[in-house]
Amino acid sequence: MSHADSARRAVDLYRRYLATNELAALRESVELLRRAVRAPEPKLSWVANLGAGLILLFERVDDLDLLFEGVAACRQVVALAPGDPTYLSNLAAALEMMYWHTSDSEVLDDAVRVAREAVAATPDHDRSRMMRLSNLSNSLRTQYVRTGDEATIREAVDVGERAVSMLDGPGDDASRLLSNLANATWDLATHNSDVEMLAAAVSTFQKALDATPESHPNRPDVMSNLALRRAAAAVDLAGVEAGVALARQALEWTDEQTPDRAHNEACLASTLRSHFNFTGEVSSLAEAAGLARSAMLRTRNDHKNLANRLVEYGTALRVLHERTHELALAEQAVEAIDMALTITSVEEPAHVDHLVNTANAVLALYERTDDVEHARRAVELCRQAVGELDADHPKLRWVLTHAIAPMVALASETNDEALFAEAVAVGRRVAAVPDDDPEASSASSNAAHALRRRYAHTDDQDDAREAAMYARRAANLIPPGSPHRPSALINLGAAQLDADLLDDARATFTEATTAPAATLLNRIHAWWRLGRIESKADRPNAAVAAFEEAIALLPQLSRRRLARGDHEFSVGQTTGLAAEAAAAAVRADRFDHAVKLSEQARALLIAETLDARSDLRTLREHHPDLHREYQRLRDALDAVDHPVIGDPVAGDYVAAPPSVRREELVTRWRDLVEHIRSNTELRTFLLPPESQVGKGPVVITYATRSEGGALVLHPGRPVDHIPLNITDIAAAEQSDRFEERCLAAARATSYADRKAALDDMHGVLRWLWDNVTQPVLDHLGLSQPSDKHWPRVWWCPISAMSSLPLHAAGYHEDGLRRTVMDRVVSSYTTTLRTHARTPSPWAEDRALIVAMPTTPGKEPLRSATAEADTIVRLIPGATHLIDKTATHNAVVDAIPRHSIVHIASHAVGDPRDPSASHLVLYDHATAPLTVAEISDLDLPHADLAFLSACNTTDTAPRLIDEAVHITGSFHLAGYRHVIGTLTPVNATAGRVAAAVYGQLTQDGATAPATADTALALHNAVRSVREDHVDAPHTWAAWIHVGI
Repeated sequence: MSHADSARRAVDLYRRYLATNELAALRESVELLRRAVRAPEPKLSWVANLGAGLILLFERVDDLDLLFEGVAACRQVVALAPGDPTYLSNLAAALEMMYWHTSDSEVLDDAVRVAREAVAATPDHDRSRMMRLSNLSNSLRTQYVRTGDEATIREAVDVGERAVSMLDGPGDDASRLLSNLANATWDLATHNSDVEMLAAAVSTFQKALDATPESHPNRPDVMSNLALRRAAAAVDLAGVEAGVALARQALEWTDEQTPDRAHNEACLASTLRSHFNFTGEVSSLAEAAGLARSAMLRTRNDHKNLANRLVEYGTALRVLHERTHELALAEQAVEAIDMALTITSVEEPAHVDHLVNTANAVLALYERTDDVEHARRAVELCRQAVGELDADHPKLRWVLTHAIAPMVALASETNDEALFAEAVAVGRRVAAVPDDDPEASSASSNAAHALRRRYAHTDDQDDAREAAMYARRAANLIPPGSPHRPSALINLGAAQLDADLLDDARATFTEATTAPAATLLNRIHAWWRLGRIESKADRPNAAVAAFEEAIALLPQLSRRRLARGDHEFSVGQTTGLAAEAAAAAVRADRFDHAVKLSEQARALLIAETLDARSDLRTLREHHPDLHREYQRLRDALDAVDHPVIGDPVAGDYVAAPPSVRREELVTRWRDLVEHIRSNTELRTFLLPPESQVGKGPVVITYATRSEGGALVLHPGRPVDHIPLNITDIAAAEQSDRFEERCLAAARATSYADRKAALDDMHGVLRWLWDNVTQPVLDHLGLSQPSDKHWPRVWWCPISAMSSLPLHAAGYHEDGLRRTVMDRVVSSYTTTLRTHARTPSPWAEDRALIVAMPTTPGKEPLRSATAEADTIVRLIPGATHLIDKTATHNAVVDAIPRHSIVHIASHAVGDPRDPSASHLVLYDHATAPLTVAEISDLDLPHADLAFLSACNTTDTAPRLIDEAVHITGSFHLAGYRHVIGTLTPVNATAGRVAAAVYGQLTQDGATAPATADTALALHNAVRSVREDHVDAPHTWAAWIHVGI
């Protein structure tokens, strides 16, 4: 076939492609044109057709080499026919496309220059002029996207309007010209926050769609663009839903294999996020995340839109995390947006956007993990974004608004007064806008946030009142029904409460309790704060009623869809509620009720586990239909806030749950629980046990912001109350001080430093005696030291009291025996429910000894071998697993077959994820024995667990009411007695263990009498104290948990 024949055949194939959209025809046409232009003197039209064909083929298959080849062909045509407007226009369009895939600013500048030349070379009366004007408008818009220059986008709109003014009817040209003008108008409107212009842009998008034939291959893209803008500019839910419906239709009409599929998935994802913003329906957000992920995965690494699609995906994950608290979502959000930031040039205006988006994601990760380095990085990212903008840049205020929260977080962590002052100043600056400014609400909210957090550090009422003013404005600007209103109300009420505006705060929180879009945690916190308001107003009965409402919602926090760590984080948001509820009931002289509320409002994770083993088991056995309905309702409530993200690439689009409002589900939940309790065998379903106890006294100690106290439970007697002169802040300070000084003593390199640390530890023990334990013991009539007949006391500390060494309180150094351990044998109990459990021990105790004298990657525990040998001698026939034999599988397999387990090893606490805290066995690097795994064991015959390891009772501050630690996990698994540690222990661990087992076995003469475990530990610890009275870190760490 000759070169001319090849060119003619290529034109025929190109026409066929236009008629049929058949890709094979386009490919063959391009190949024939390549053959034709190899002629010694190819015709100009052949080269031009090749350039056009190559670029069209690139748009279909996304092969970048085709684009480069096409641009080269277009340049060749312009060189052969200089000044020809058609060829100039084709080259400008090809250059702009090349810029989008290379981010080369010189290529973009060249595209704008050539586009201007094409317009200038076209006569005013030429019909081609309108398309070349539109192309120039589009190139100017692209240049604006890169530079952010307002004059450039204004010129783009002006040029686009001139192009549209030349239209005389519908058609392909009309659709394209109107779309280009609509895009430029939208950008100018968003640049200036012009609401009327946004509406005009949406109208122009609609005209573009009306001008696009239904059979046209570009119609889905035009539909998606209209849907995206319609949803974003909507002022009501109907507008958003119309956008979502249109975006769904566009995606349905888009072929699975075309590059446009990613664009239309991204548009639907964005409209669904708008839907979430109006409705708060998390299922919309989850679907958006799935679609954004699919769009991202379909996008080639060098594609112009990859960064935007990474940001869309990451932002959807971040917002979803803010509703579900799932750690993995926060981590994945940071990863996605970080990647977008990495591939975006600093010269691009989007770089500032990506800096702020990354800061938002990193801040969410900080709020989930309490890792101050995340807060620090978020501040640095915001400062970098500010540094990339001129002082008069219109985007600067938006950046500053987002910088406030990271600054406040870091200032709170570091007590940086200057950073607080900067955050407050920035907040006031950004909030100084009219109410009709789109950012007015968020700016005012952030200003209030900065002032409230500073008030928490300074107690300056001027800050509190100013915060309330800004918070009021922020809430007023959010319409009822918006998913953002409940959080705004919570923030407003909290600010009003700080400012002692009790009536205003009461009204605000009352509204929050019934706000349609309020999440479960929103409602819990609103009722909680109402209880706090009524307490502050000295209305104890009203306070109790409000706390009861908050506590009644807690069982709904059960989230089977969440990973354990994420569920713990949600539960941790209620820490402190138990203490405040108990205090309110005490002020109402309802001591029994104070106990009941304190039980219901904490240890929720323990209750869930025990319910699954008892109440739910009974329900399943006696009423399987009710059990199925209970599970179904719980899952439905779960799905409202925690839907699963689908994977559209795998065909797994998420199915939105039925559109049933939470209120309806909650009502059905309450009705079902009442119905279940109407059955005799389930009358206490999901209720805590009554306050009567089998063994006592049990002393529940609590502290709030304003008061403290102890509730004393004796078998068969009314509950007593003892007022204590403590607050939660003082208790937390003493707890932190004890832990810090214990570590300082262990690490001290000089005698003076060690002595100073030990003296401080004694100071904490004396403070505890004066303010907590002596008043309690005196009230119990235990005011004299004991020697032989030791009385027992079970301590049940809650909230801020939970980490204090109550058992070791006292004046140990003066020899007057004014100490707890000289008056009583102390035990701890996590809840009355676990205290009241009925054990079922085996007839014969079997012991398992696990010892790790050498552990891969850890310091040796030289005393562990002797410790294990001593126990084996005292308990003949004990199973022992040492070093390499003490693997995860071996230990987990052996535990259920032994009623006694002794573990001498390292322990690792994980404050970020307390359920991941673990005992360090031989294969700990790959198979740690975690709190989560131990807690899941159900060991009805378990008797004694002796944990000879450091800090086995460590947990995150947010979970101090939940006993999520190694000691608690063994108790929850079923062990009647658990010996654990509050702080690090030293070489005296072997001495304590030998003394305990020596007493329990009468020096090896009998089987272990585990009923005496608490007394045996008491005697062992007192013995160590006698020899090391000046060193409380050697004996104050040991605690007994159990009966």
